[in-house]
Amino acid sequence: MANSPSTDNTNWQAWMSSISGNDTVPDRFSWHQIGSWQREPDLTVAAFTSLRETYSVAEKPIDVNEYGWPSEQNPANSIYYLSQFERHNIRALRANWGGGSNLHNYMASLIYADDSGYYPNGDWQLYKYYGGMVGDRIATTASSDLLFDVFAVLSDGNLLKVIAGTRTVQASYDLIITGFSKHGLATEGTLDVQSYRFDWGGSEVKVDSPVDLGRASYGYSSDTVSCHGYYMFVARWKYH
Repeated sequence: MANSPSTDNTNWQAWMSSISGNDTVPDRFSWHQIGSWQREPDLTVAAFTSLRETYSVAEKPIDVNEYGWPSEQNPANSIYYLSQFERHNIRALRANWGGGSNLHNYMASLIYADDSGYYPNGDWQLYKYYGGMVGDRIATTASSDLLFDVFAVLSDGNLLKVIAGTRTVQASYDLIITGFSKHGLATEGTLDVQSYRFDWGGSEVKVDSPVDLGRASYGYSSDTVSCHGYYMFVARWKYH
């Protein structure tokens, strides 16, 4: 069974009881995180922790062996999944929906090809940027409806990079950043923000780079800044 953990799932209950009673706990735990029906790591990890504690099973690393339904493989949803995985220290594999001769082609729908050769799409550009987010991870939380999430790192020179995206919905959310004083910054002042957008027209549509939305200044006070925006594919923020 590949379903994600749930405290009321009899298969998970039976398996946890078995590995506990037989002392056969694996080195890693693994499951699918595909589609809204599998919920999200914020909920599945909590359920799994409850199961482990119920059956006295030790904590081990988690590897999600597949994530992302085909309709979820776009920049906004990819950011959502990456943010959740980072929060829970989960290694994860993007689902590959290719078949036949394309099973080992197109890098799980991150690239496509025409007569001139292979080219990247908007999701490729998102993963490329995410791969370059080097620094100390900043603690984040998802929106209250669990449909908007962010990943952020703070690097040398007080450079804060944030990617933000939604899970399938097209809606506006507030991106709220607090705690500047914890890093030696003033509790009020002005931030210069460089914003980008990751376009998406489908896995076959070429996207050469993120769209530069320009620079803007945001005033902040009480150690907090709030940025209201439309985050469906508008996902790359750079604070400095």
